Amino acid sequence: MAHRKVVLCLLGATLVASLFSGCSGKKSDPVTVTVWTYYNGDQLDTFKDLTEKFNDTVGKKDGITVETKSLGTAEDLEQNVLAAADGEVGASEVPNIFSAYSDTAYTMDQKDMLVDLSGYLTDKEKSEYVEEYLKEGDFSDDGSIKIFPVAKSTELLFFNDTDWQRIQAEIFGYPVSAGS
Repeated sequence: MAHRKVVLCLLGATLVASLFSGCSGKKSDPVTVTVWTYYNGDQLDTFKDLTEKFNDTVGKKDGITVETKSLGTAEDLEQNVLAAADGEVGASEVPNIFSAYSDTAYTMDQKDMLVDLSGYLTDKEKSEYVEEYLKEGDFSDDGSIKIFPVAKSTELLFFNDTDWQRIQAEIFGYPVSAGS
């Protein structure tokens, strides 16, 4: 699953690069696409490997270089993106692509700093995503896609059965089941 997220992010980078450079053959001027993430560990290593492969193949052929930067935690990334957008002293330039939660994306959209990707995806491509994931980035309810879904998570809660049996008995007054 992490591999798929990374590939989708690189596809997004390619999409953005094509926005900057046109879509016809070899580019006359090289294009650099900056991508900020909060990846770390194996996920960061995989992302760097895929970025390097992209840069050495498709990117080299088409004059596109993807530069990646991990900014630590999701919160660190959000602070850096917003600082860049606000032009704070010492802040980096706003990246072309960044990972974010929808609230940060909404803030960036209010600053008119997000691209609507809906026109760059076919209906068939859109149908391959959970509709609600694409709608999450439709801030103006006009069919726009300002968030490209590359990761979604589900929170799960697990109980130790031995402890759960005790809790049921002590708190809820249920008898402890046989074997516990």
